[in-house]
Amino acid sequence: MQKLLALTLIIVFFKLPCQAGFVDLNIYGDTRGFATITPSVKLDLGEKFSYFSFTNLDLDGDGGEVYRYYTEQDIYYRIGKTPLYLAQQYVSRSGSENDLLRYGPRVVISDLGPLKKLFTKYNFYYEISAFPLQIDHSEGFDMGWEHFYVIKILPKFFKDRVYLSGFIDHNLEFGKLAQNHSIAVTENQLGIRIVDDLYLVSELRYNGYLPSEQLGVGLGLEYFKKF
Repeated sequence: MQKLLALTLIIVFFKLPCQAGFVDLNIYGDTRGFATITPSVKLDLGEKFSYFSFTNLDLDGDGGEVYRYYTEQDIYYRIGKTPLYLAQQYVSRSGSENDLLRYGPRVVISDLGPLKKLFTKYNFYYEISAFPLQIDHSEGFDMGWEHFYVIKILPKFFKDRVYLSGFIDHNLEFGKLAQNHSIAVTENQLGIRIVDDLYLVSELRYNGYLPSEQLGVGLGLEYFKKF
């Protein structure tokens, strides 16, 4: 699985020029007694391809060592000039036999013809990805849904300094070892730009995979740079 992902990434990066993108780094403490470092990268590779990487590194409150991680590596292929994409996602997380590959459609809802003016008026970006094909170590049927949004809050009044963004991952798992067949993970972040590319952020976090510590609040800093 890892070899297939590495080969795909090599082909994409060496064949296609990077036209635009961003680097996003979040560092914050969590009320559940740990700290989180979250680097993200997005690259627009030509007219058709784009790449997105997201990683969560949870550090314990004592020695500051990474004790839990989660990462996604996404490659998107745009169909024509539509808001519809084909997506390949590689996921790796803490534990054994937790890596997986996903395939499915991604739709930028806020760019759909009849809805685009409405979403633009309210400074709202929204997309959905569905992954009905999942290759993993489970013996049953698994799939996932992902929702992602960004809302600029009163951009004229606040001079483009305040935003609300987040995601909801909904996983359906029917393997023999699945404890709960419907599991959600969501993070919703309020950001206020302090100076240049530096933001103060507060995040409400819920993880259905952590029975004893599902809900937490993070407070910290974000560095966001477009290029």
